[in-house]
Amino acid sequence: MGISGSAARDLVRSASLSLGANDDLIDEQLRHLENWERSTGRDLFELQDAALAPDISECSVHKSEFLESAADGKERSGGEFEAAKAELLAKLEEEFSNRELRDFAGSLTKLADSREQGWRPGKVERYFRWPSAGARIERNSVNLAMAAQVLIDRNELRGEFLPTKLFDECGWRILLELFVQYPGRARVSDESLTIVCKHPPASVRRHLAYLEGFGLVEFGFSDSDNGVRLFRLTKEGVLSVGRYLEKVSPLSFA
Repeated sequence: MGISGSAARDLVRSASLSLGANDDLIDEQLRHLENWERSTGRDLFELQDAALAPDISECSVHKSEFLESAADGKERSGGEFEAAKAELLAKLEEEFSNRELRDFAGSLTKLADSREQGWRPGKVERYFRWPSAGARIERNSVNLAMAAQVLIDRNELRGEFLPTKLFDECGWRILLELFVQYPGRARVSDESLTIVCKHPPASVRRHLAYLEGFGLVEFGFSDSDNGVRLFRLTKEGVLSVGRYLEKVSPLSFA
């Protein structure tokens, strides 16, 4: 749903009168409103078309086939589960490298996360509605999420040559992971974050508590399992990480 350009301009003018806003800033905001659709080809409040950041993986084809077969959600008896698991593990050992196996483990927990929260791409909601830094980050969130993934991949590569204990970046790794999931508004469990951070569970929980204390992340409980906490960035978290990614990305964002 959108509002007319004239209505939006009237709202901004009303705000400028009531708040005594700087004339130059208001003029700039009005130009932004008037030129929005012409410059972007989209309505001011149109939902972002690309809701899900692309999956960047060397083994994405094989992995997607396994994940599709695992996503049916069927409960199996103990014996059936062990047999199915053994069959899958045998295929994985044959098809995947050690690095790909670790990546696959993270993908499985994220699949479980998506089912815990009933995630669907069509359920994406907007955080920021008025023209602002937040709205710009939201509009460009898919490209920014790709920039976050590049940083993650570089850190992983660094770990192949240098001891990872030299770089204790658990909190930053959590923020990057949550931003990668931000375009699709998917939440991530603390168990999944433990896998991607490669830190002990107690350490990850401690960093999550720090980030929550700074107002950068928030969590809710799974509808199906109250023991599962699902995390996402707050608006402040999106702004803080997004602004940094805008600075370091080679792309230009407007």
